[in-house]
Amino acid sequence: MGTEKQKKEKKEKTIARHVLLFFLLVFFAFLIRIISTGLPQPLVNALSEAVSTVNVSVEFEGVSLSLLRWEIKVTSAEIYQKKIVGNAIAKINDATIKISPKLNTRLLTWVKEIKIRELYVPAADKFKVGSDTRAVHSVIDDFDSIDVFCSRSSILGFKSEDLRATASSANGLLQLNDIRVGTMGKNKNEPHVHGALSFNLKDFSLKANASGSIDPNELLPIFKASGAHYTATEIARFQFLNALPILNFNIEFSPSKPKRLLELDISLNNCLYNGVHLKTGNGFLHVYGSNSWDNVSINPIAVTRPEGAAQGNLFINSEENWLSFQATSTFDPVHLIRLVRIYEKPFELPVTLSHPTLIEASGLYDMSKNTEKSDKTRITGTASLPAISYNGFKFENLQSSMQFDGTTLSITNVTAEVLEGRANGFGELTFDVANNYDTAMNVDVKFSKVSYMSFASVLNQKTENPEAIIDLELSFKGPVVTNANEFVDGLTGNAKLNVSEACIYRIPLFAGMTKLIAENVPGIDFFIEQNDLSAKIIFENSTVKISALNISGNVFSASGYGTIDLDGELNLLIKGHLLDKKTLLGRGIHYLLLPVSKILEVQATGNISNPKWSSATLSGKPAPKK
Repeated sequence: MGTEKQKKEKKEKTIARHVLLFFLLVFFAFLIRIISTGLPQPLVNALSEAVSTVNVSVEFEGVSLSLLRWEIKVTSAEIYQKKIVGNAIAKINDATIKISPKLNTRLLTWVKEIKIRELYVPAADKFKVGSDTRAVHSVIDDFDSIDVFCSRSSILGFKSEDLRATASSANGLLQLNDIRVGTMGKNKNEPHVHGALSFNLKDFSLKANASGSIDPNELLPIFKASGAHYTATEIARFQFLNALPILNFNIEFSPSKPKRLLELDISLNNCLYNGVHLKTGNGFLHVYGSNSWDNVSINPIAVTRPEGAAQGNLFINSEENWLSFQATSTFDPVHLIRLVRIYEKPFELPVTLSHPTLIEASGLYDMSKNTEKSDKTRITGTASLPAISYNGFKFENLQSSMQFDGTTLSITNVTAEVLEGRANGFGELTFDVANNYDTAMNVDVKFSKVSYMSFASVLNQKTENPEAIIDLELSFKGPVVTNANEFVDGLTGNAKLNVSEACIYRIPLFAGMTKLIAENVPGIDFFIEQNDLSAKIIFENSTVKISALNISGNVFSASGYGTIDLDGELNLLIKGHLLDKKTLLGRGIHYLLLPVSKILEVQATGNISNPKWSSATLSGKPAPKK
């Protein structure tokens, strides 16, 4: 009997255990079901409280737990600064957290891996830096290593895809090592930026370095958020066409401390800067300052264009709004002026330059454009050009010095070879900043021993004057425009012309004069051979006024005056006389023959390319005004 009773009790206990186990399994299944579909809000609130710190509050929504995979899924999480009213300093959407629970440890140390679909950290100027002075270790718990994967992120305005990093924390310093940012194109899984970052969650100081291939314009939000607005403005001037630059990037920044530092080593190909095309470029950008990013240094810098290269250094003080530079360039000056931003808008010179154009310049440029304060701009330099051409006139081996004071570019000590002679002088280009950068010029140049044959060839005139020499002193001013009519219309100035060792009657303009006088004075053609010509010329109102015209010869001389208009229409009066009036005998003969001198007065009218000569008394045209 005792044995059967024991068997019965044993059986009942077994049944009870199975029933209890069944109910336990049902309970755990029910619990797992609840946990996997979403923790109750009280538990979510408790979890939020557990991971929050003295300075940071974390809020979760839609939290579920998989005990089989030891994963926590979070629909969204937002992180706020305590004691400061404002938006979240970080937002996370759809995160999966792999954990490895350990007894007697903080929850954050359980985390081994975090996968995030979307991460958003707003720009630094969207939140304030607190004044909490408690121990740094109270900001966040220490943890060794967490692998972080993020499909899409926007951190301080920098947007990326496929971000990967290894996170750790010690004494309140959050570190992200082995950061890799994938491209946003076809090779999405191939990282194109690699770096590291340390972020102090107490004072929000930041240290970061990175290298790789990226458009610097993608970093503009970070520069703006950290207060480096001028650097952001300069970088925004770049436009990269089909090849991203290679960057080495380093930044140190703390909103609560005065010192800040940004270093950017850049290598680029095929891009635009301020609208100017560059083939290649290399430079080291150093930005630093106290309380603001006051100073920008680019040293060294080297860039190339199709026509040449430039190298040097540049320093910008953004607080006082000035820059200083030193540069050597073989660029076209038009592009160089735009690159250093002396003149930023597209423009053309009314001349053609041969390359390489060697320019060496240095100085300080005032960027304030404030007309109420003194302009600090002072730039000096030298230029050496193989050749410069204008309307067929070619100046070779040109050398000059330059000075720029902010509105006027002075070109002095100019020397050049032209038409087998020499030229020297100076010029000024004045930029009207207040009036859409309209440009005016003022030129003073002297030509010596210029070949008349070469001069006539440029004008497509056929003549035989192999020994003729031209000396010309020329001063003029007017607007810098590419339209020839507008250029001439706005031109004013004067000139002194001397032609020596010439056969004047062989000059096309005066050939008709010689023939006409010979027809009116029989036998004089044997004596008509003038060798020298001089004249004073005035340019105004689209008209060339010729005064004090003197043609000198041994037997026959002449004097006169006239005009030539914009269309080349000529009105020239010539009064001939025997012998040179400058000699005593010539003056005597002049007064002796004065009664018959009218037959030696001739007038040229029509177009200068084909003038018509006639007796002044029979031309039917009014004499030109003196």
